[in-house]
Amino acid sequence: MVASWTNSVHTYGTFAGYREISSPEKWLRVHNTQEWNDYYNPKYRADLKKFFDHYLKGEDNGWEKTPKVRLSVYDPGHEDIVDRVETEFPLARTRYEKLYLDGNTGTLEDKKVKEKGSVSYDSEGEEPSVAFTYSFDKDTELTGYMKLHLWVEAESSDDMDLAVKVEKIGADGKELNANRFGSLSADGYLRVSCRELDKKRSTEAQPYLAARSEKKIKPGEVVPVEIGIWPMGTIYHKGEKLRLTVSAYRPAKAALPFGIAKIEVPKDVFTYMSGEKPEMLTLGGDCSEVADASEVITSPATHNSGRHIFHTGGRYDSYLLVPVIPEKK
Repeated sequence: MVASWTNSVHTYGTFAGYREISSPEKWLRVHNTQEWNDYYNPKYRADLKKFFDHYLKGEDNGWEKTPKVRLSVYDPGHEDIVDRVETEFPLARTRYEKLYLDGNTGTLEDKKVKEKGSVSYDSEGEEPSVAFTYSFDKDTELTGYMKLHLWVEAESSDDMDLAVKVEKIGADGKELNANRFGSLSADGYLRVSCRELDKKRSTEAQPYLAARSEKKIKPGEVVPVEIGIWPMGTIYHKGEKLRLTVSAYRPAKAALPFGIAKIEVPKDVFTYMSGEKPEMLTLGGDCSEVADASEVITSPATHNSGRHIFHTGGRYDSYLLVPVIPEKK
């Protein structure tokens, strides 16, 4: 299995797929680039060919000696770690720690916050979000799954759509979350009315949504939620910061027409040799044409309205659970 930390479509599912493969004969390699760049890298093409030659052709080429897990760990502003050998994922030596949200200071703290506080935004405003930062006093690696335990309130509504982002900020306060391969952040999403958890499948670091029912909240009611955050591997140096952002999730406005793009396929065969010119068949229509209403997929409506309030401190033990990785002994 080949995975990356930064693909908004595939990251979560790729890691979940690897973990749920029942066979003991499975391998994971996490790269630090982008999928197409990695797929066509000669080194990794040869690696993949060796795997297929072993299992599809039965070649005795030593593939079984390949390390079970090879991880890349991002270090924006410095040099990434690439292909670090591990034996499993998530890493067995992970030490989960809680960083508590303080609504009075906008920070994340190592210990429980005693004084109650709150922060809020207008979910219908221009940039509806709140942020909390944590400054590292020593070099620290965070690799694995994260979770946000958060006490939330909708002031005048019965639901909330939330988006969560964790990213690295430089010691000088400048953002280090983007490079040429995409955003270097770990994200999570939740519709509060769908917060019910499957307790049998949920773990300390990974809340698993039951998806069995919808439970609206009352305006002004404060409820706890668990927001799973997809995995990320990042090194933070002394003085650098982790920034947690909670915002009102807004689906991109779109009306996507399906079934009208033109494509050409071989008329009578599925595959053909290079150089052959089979008769082709054109399917579909012109993308500039107006699609039938039944073929247009529109963005889902948001459940956000009014002010979102987030409670911290005292009985409201809002915290971010992070996966700290000690050095190998």
